[in-house]
Amino acid sequence: MEVEFCPRCSTVVNRSYLYCPSCGARIHEVPEFSQVLDESLKGLKDREIQRQINRLNALLCRLAALEDALDAWELVRNR
Repeated sequence: MEVEFCPRCSTVVNRSYLYCPSCGARIHEVPEFSQVLDESLKGLKDREIQRQINRLNALLCRLAALEDALDAWELVRNR
């Protein structure tokens, strides 16, 4: 367990606490809801973009394989 001292009363508190259990002073700043929401949405957007890129790459590989198969079929057909 990591600990630190309360800035107001110097009580030893767990680092994960937001407020001192002894005097109630704020130990850590609580992020604004909009900031947390924006960061979460950005993460979701980034993951969705990466998912779409991966899907496009998979489709490009399939298209290349189909083009190769079509080329081979045309060679056989034109003999």
